[in-house]
Amino acid sequence: MAASVNKVERLELKDQFKHTLEEARIVLPGIQAIFGFQLIAVFNQQFAKSLDPTEQKLHFLATALLALAAMLAMTPSALHREGQPDCVSTRLVRLATLCLTGAMVPLSIGLSIDLALLAKIIFQDAMLARILGASLLALAVLLWYVIPNVLRRYLNERTDDIQIQREPS
Repeated sequence: MAASVNKVERLELKDQFKHTLEEARIVLPGIQAIFGFQLIAVFNQQFAKSLDPTEQKLHFLATALLALAAMLAMTPSALHREGQPDCVSTRLVRLATLCLTGAMVPLSIGLSIDLALLAKIIFQDAMLARILGASLLALAVLLWYVIPNVLRRYLNERTDDIQIQREPS
């Protein structure tokens, strides 16, 4: 019998949490950089000239959503530091994962709004701007939620073909 193509290694609880924190460390700098650019844009003279009051409020909403995404991405560290500094639990791993996954929602919406506003300024076409913003949001949903869930379901259905390996204790 040929070796299975699908090998899965179960992680220990401490390693699961470590991976979650590493994922947060990857996402957070991007959120912070985008948030910084959003704040700077407001103080640019072109901001008032290029965006009408409604669009300026949309930019504010996008900035607020990015701030929320940053807070959610930083929450796993705070949960561990303040809630369980001397241990790791399944509950902590689940909460941290939920926070990080949840951060992607306001992140994707905020990015989509800002892309639409930027497209409107550059192309002077409100419909194209809406299409581009909606397309980015749809792509984020596809890449961050749909494909991972389809993959998880596929792998769960094929558990007979998967060899689960554990490290020796």
